[in-house]
This record gives sequence, structure tokens and C-alpha cells, in this order.
Amino acid sequence: MIVRELEYCDFRNVKVLICSWNIDASKPAELESCSDGIQFLKKLFESTKSPDIIVIGFQEIIDLESKKMTAKTMLLSKKKADKQMNENITLRYKLWYDKLIEFVKEYTKQEYEVLVSDNLVGLFTCIFAKKSEKGKIRDTDVAIKKTGLKGLHGNKGSIATRFIYDDSSICFVNCHLAAGQTQIKERNTDVAKILDNTVFPSREINSWDDNEGVFALGGDGSMVLDHDIVFFSGIMELSKQFGD
Repeated sequence: MIVRELEYCDFRNVKVLICSWNIDASKPAELESCSDGIQFLKKLFESTKSPDIIVIGFQEIIDLESKKMTAKTMLLSKKKADKQMNENITLRYKLWYDKLIEFVKEYTKQEYEVLVSDNLVGLFTCIFAKKSEKGKIRDTDVAIKKTGLKGLHGNKGSIATRFIYDDSSICFVNCHLAAGQTQIKERNTDVAKILDNTVFPSREINSWDDNEGVFALGGDGSMVLDHDIVFFSGIMELSKQFGD
């Protein structure tokens, strides 16, 4: 069937703009006060003319190695420390969520809507769809995979987002792999865990009737590699593996 797909399929080009950025715990206000940051965003949105999908994947949206936060965690009770950390994290996500909507509107001069956004400790993913294209997208799901401390902590891990666009299945993975000059095996293990153990929410069988044949290699859409197209980006620490 793949050999003869041109006989029964119609194809069209779709533009996808992906930004993966380690923002080093910066706040939107700090970015706006930095000319380099503003120029980066301007060049980013000008790099692809009229993208249909815009994917923003941030890493280290909060300081994962904050000595101050560590001290608070040690001095306060665990319940109080967790509550305070969650409040700080939630506020930071909200600031960036609102600012990204503003940036997209300002720099693209077109109408986009937020398709989905989600977070995992230092990771933040926000995906925009052009308003004229949003009706062609369905079955959007997000799956979180923690890989820090043997899968118990979300300081390392991934956010996988998938949807069906027309009749193509697409998955975007925003990740933060194990750090360290010698942690090559750990990084490879993280990737394997993300690809093999990330599981998307199950759906009623009837709801998948329109999706017959949209997944790759006979998959059912529950795993990352079941999808026709997969984008994998984030902090992969490859510079430490191969040298700067």
C-alpha cells in the first residue's frame, strides 16, 4: 500500500517551527530587558514564514540546582517545601505562557491558538496552531516521563505531545537528559526509557475509528514511535559527550 499511496492519498506541505531553548531559569521580564533575547525571538519567528504549527520547548524554566531552594527544602517540612516550590513553579509557567502568546501575536502578525501546553518541573512545552489549521487537528494527548533518580524525580525526563493532523500522526518530544561528562550510558538509557516507556492515555476503541492506518508500523498510537513523524529535541548534553 505504501508503494501505491500516491494513487489513493492527497499530500500537502505543512510548515512546523520548533524552538528548543534552555532558558536558564530566566523570567520573561529578564528576556525583554536583554536585546540579544529579543533579537533571538524576532529571528526565530522570522525564520519560517507563516508556520502552520509553532512548538516551543523550554528547559530549565526554573533553577534545578538552586542552593536557596535546596536550603528551603531542608529547613522546612517536606509538605511546606513542596507547596512553596509548586507555587513558584506554577507562577513561572503562567508568566511564560502569557508572554509566549504575546510574542507569537507580535512577531507573526497572524492568528494562532494554543493547541496544548504542559510542564514537568523544569520542562515546559507550548504548542500553537494557526487558527485556520486547528480544525484539521484532533486527538491531542500529552504523556510525561520522569527519568531523574531512576524515574522517581522530574528534574530529568520528557514531555511528549501528539496529535493527528489530517491523516498523519505527529509526536513532539521535549526532553532533558542526564548531565555529566561521563554519563553517556545514562543519557542513552534516558532516551530508551522515553521512547519505550512513554505511554499516551488510552482511548475508547470507537474513538479511534477515524484513525485507522494513521500510525506507523502497525502501532496503535500508545507509544512515541507509533507515530508517522517524531520530533525529538531538548537538552541532550551532546556537547559533553562529543566535546565543545
